[in-house]
Amino acid sequence: LSPHWIKISSDAGFSTASAGLLRTQDGRLHVVWPADTNTGDHSLHYSTISASGQLLASGVILSRWNSIDQYPSLVADGSGMRAIFDGADGKSGSPYNIGSFYSATAGPSGTGWALAPGSLSHDNPPLTDNTAATTPAGEPVTAWSEVGALAYHVGIDPHVPAKAPDVKISVGPHGGVLNPTLVTSQGAVWGAWFNSSGTAT
Repeated sequence: LSPHWIKISSDAGFSTASAGLLRTQDGRLHVVWPADTNTGDHSLHYSTISASGQLLASGVILSRWNSIDQYPSLVADGSGMRAIFDGADGKSGSPYNIGSFYSATAGPSGTGWALAPGSLSHDNPPLTDNTAATTPAGEPVTAWSEVGALAYHVGIDPHVPAKAPDVKISVGPHGGVLNPTLVTSQGAVWGAWFNSSGTAT
């Protein structure tokens, strides 16, 4: 079959970006993606695509932030879903202005998004080279590159930033961590990344 492409967004405004994807049991593909208008308005959007490849809905999760994650993730959250991202809303004194991992949730339809309390990291992850998944029990896990280490955090902390420290896995002398990814398989969360030395993954 020849591919049939559909457009789900306007120009996102980033030279490097990656959408978060989640397919629900009804066959629909849910997408979260960032946008930069180059006027200081960074935003996070969603789109829903039917099992037959039709665009069903698009909307805005949040807007007018000073910065937004260029690699947002989308994971299952009970019967609904959770978008995971970092950035800063630009509001003095706001808990969403310190660069931690935050999240927003929606029901199974993927609409009606609401910014959730708490954070999913102690340190400030980068706006790229980050990823998320859920444990077999459904608890979110975030991970990101710290160049010489893979950092990760398990669970949602009610504090911003999270009080519990992040865990860091050093890659030693074997180059740096690029484009990490997480996947849940066989009862565990697995992490992988590209070695920036070009010798291994």
